[in-house]
Amino acid sequence: MTIIRSHLIFITTIVAIIRMNVSAFSGNNAPKKKMWWHEYKENLRKEGAMDVPRSIKIKAERIKTGNDSITTTSQGYDDDDDDIIETQIVHFQRHGQGYHNLLSDYTRELGGTFGIDDTDPAVNPFVKPEIQDSPLTQKGRHEATLQRSKASALKPGVVVVSPLHRAIQTALISFRDQYNDGIPFVAHEGCREQLGLLMCNKALPLSQTKIDFPKIDFDLVTHGE
Repeated sequence: MTIIRSHLIFITTIVAIIRMNVSAFSGNNAPKKKMWWHEYKENLRKEGAMDVPRSIKIKAERIKTGNDSITTTSQGYDDDDDDIIETQIVHFQRHGQGYHNLLSDYTRELGGTFGIDDTDPAVNPFVKPEIQDSPLTQKGRHEATLQRSKASALKPGVVVVSPLHRAIQTALISFRDQYNDGIPFVAHEGCREQLGLLMCNKALPLSQTKIDFPKIDFDLVTHGE
């Protein structure tokens, strides 16, 4: 048996995906179990925004390799081998610290309290219009840079990114070597939040994002103008 392994990279802004039991890189700002997060999920569930059926489903099956031949690309195996299994190894990376993360941390450090679903920008920093599509802070850029040495060892066939700026920035920093080697970077809405009222998760106009990141493939992003 010959097992063909190829790699995919997903740079995501979806908090819940970090909890998946997959190979992952993550910065120090990975979400922590806080009461406000559980309350926010419950409010979303009451509004019918949770447990929504998705058109894309990911299934995985463990393959017992034993002494079988394993290669990481589609090259170098015998075309006459009738027992070939092609597999995908998927790596997920969370984005680095964004300005919305920094603003909420400062709010709490100064003794401020807020509900994540509060619509008042004077109370809830996540709904302030100034942080629409929040980019990386300098700390967030540093976090992404720290992952580059690990990322450089991977040989992905494609890097899939959330179309939000902080995810694209993280991908271009952590996976700079793959970018320089011509590996395609593809934006996909499936890697980002699409529910809720938070301005930090509201994408800037797609036309502007294309100008800011001209080498990213946005053909699969169908809205956001």
